[in-house]
Amino acid sequence: MSKTAYPSSAELGAFLYSSGLITAPASAQQSQMFFDEAINAAVTEWERETGWVPFLSSGSTTRYYDPPGPETGPVGIYVGLNNIGGGRKLFLNAGLRSNPTVYVGRITSLLTVGGTVSGTVTAGVFTGTFTSDLGAGTFTGTGSCTITGTGSATLTFTITGTGNSAHTITGTTDGNPTGTCTGTASVAGSTISNGTLLHQNVEYFLRPQNAASYDRPWTYLDFTYYQYGNPGSISVTGVFGFGSTVPDDAWYAILKKAVMHLIPSLEINITGGQQQIKLGNDSFTFNPILYKRQTDIWQQQIDVVCGRYRRKILA
Repeated sequence: MSKTAYPSSAELGAFLYSSGLITAPASAQQSQMFFDEAINAAVTEWERETGWVPFLSSGSTTRYYDPPGPETGPVGIYVGLNNIGGGRKLFLNAGLRSNPTVYVGRITSLLTVGGTVSGTVTAGVFTGTFTSDLGAGTFTGTGSCTITGTGSATLTFTITGTGNSAHTITGTTDGNPTGTCTGTASVAGSTISNGTLLHQNVEYFLRPQNAASYDRPWTYLDFTYYQYGNPGSISVTGVFGFGSTVPDDAWYAILKKAVMHLIPSLEINITGGQQQIKLGNDSFTFNPILYKRQTDIWQQQIDVVCGRYRRKILA
């Protein structure tokens, strides 16, 4: 069995109550404890210790990698190229849970895009549109121009756009011209080419080969030819993570980690920071060793479970 999510604050509270560490309902002080933060800290520790970041997969994301291999560029066997790479195995430093989209040869190029702006100014803030003269392609950058309406001012703005459609922009001005303000702008920016799309089982293979058969993620790509290129020129888009669910033993280990983050506060809450309380002829002595003994047991259990899931690089 497995869980579709990490422990919740309610599940953490139920565990603390069943262990006799809080009351039900929780006291005013206990209800102010940072349950969510303790869980988040436990998840972060779990991911770092196992090497799966993220451990629980969610939506598709894109990660960028340098070409693998011993070459560090720019001078190598192909003189004049930024030949970082020279290898075939690209380790992802994460788990991959879906068939990816892989591009190689991604290039970022500088360019200047011209165009026109039109809009209005309110208290030094310009709101309007920028229509570029770029026929196609995506660009991003910072633009500037002089705008004129009733009065004039210098406008600066940032933009990410595609082609020559009208893009909504917001910028700042050094004056407050009124009415419809227009101008001819120049954007100093860059454009990105994704490069060449590779085909799975033709130009690269997902490894380890039988990972899916054992319900484990893929951890590296094995290209059919040596890779060379610029830093960050390989893009991999897919669902990253160890899995779409959290195995029960891992879930329980994360829950115990969260409890251990709260133990010092719980100990003070229970004892009031006192070692002994006297009520008439009766006295109660608190033994802090009990807490340490229990947390030591939990830590041993966590270490065993963590060892089962620790990421290993299999070449």
